[in-house]
Amino acid sequence: MVDFYKIDINEAIDGLSYEEKLKYLKEREDEVYDEMEELKTHLADIQEIKDEIEEEHQKELQDKVILDLHNAGYPLELDSYGNISFSLGKAKISISLACISEKVNFCFESNGKQHSYQKLISSLLPDFKQDGNVFYRQVAEEDISTCVVDVVSKLMNNKQKFEEIQTSDTMDMIKSNEKLKVSYPLIEERIRNLNLCILTIQGFSSPYQIEAANFLELANYLEEDQLTDKSWENLWNNHLQGILFEHLRGLPNADEELQKLYRAYSLEEKYELEEEK
Repeated sequence: MVDFYKIDINEAIDGLSYEEKLKYLKEREDEVYDEMEELKTHLADIQEIKDEIEEEHQKELQDKVILDLHNAGYPLELDSYGNISFSLGKAKISISLACISEKVNFCFESNGKQHSYQKLISSLLPDFKQDGNVFYRQVAEEDISTCVVDVVSKLMNNKQKFEEIQTSDTMDMIKSNEKLKVSYPLIEERIRNLNLCILTIQGFSSPYQIEAANFLELANYLEEDQLTDKSWENLWNNHLQGILFEHLRGLPNADEELQKLYRAYSLEEKYELEEEK
């Protein structure tokens, strides 16, 4: 096709002067450029229509999943991100459905990096692959509702096991860490104060509290085997701030609340349980 196009041009300019040839080629160049711009517009229109179709299909899939969950006795709804979210103990479960060709990549995650939750979920759903705190598997589209209902059922039926996992129970991982056990009292104080502060935020409850497992990262920021101000800053900047920011996302005063949490983490402001006051 390109060769024929070149032949047509060569035939058209045959016998023309140098200036006439350049003028002709410039005109053809402008025509081709206009055609390309028009094609780009058409491609953009096609992509927009494709996105609308995929979005509509995704919504139909989500609506069916929600309906099947309701029929199975689990009155769950979609959150503002289009995910199915619910809490088990301190684990906030978020289920997302991503269409890939004729299959659905079904994944869910629990907030934070709570090793005890991961271990429990892994034992309940051995057919799921795991990547950190995300569990996933690819499911044929016609089986997605059955899969989601099955997962929710298995997790909900073990709600008590999730509720039994508390921050205080996981402090043993700090005590048993060779690098951190000597600083256990300092770490425990910060975890406790931060988590009490979290409970003061409207709408927040125990599932939003920070787990002791997150503080294991401190072992990577020791200076001559000692905790320093820089150690605490690194933990906040590289780990805790991101987790808490995601919890606060969408709140009108998110930045203000994040600063309040930082002051609690730094022990600049102290919090107590009601019965301790």
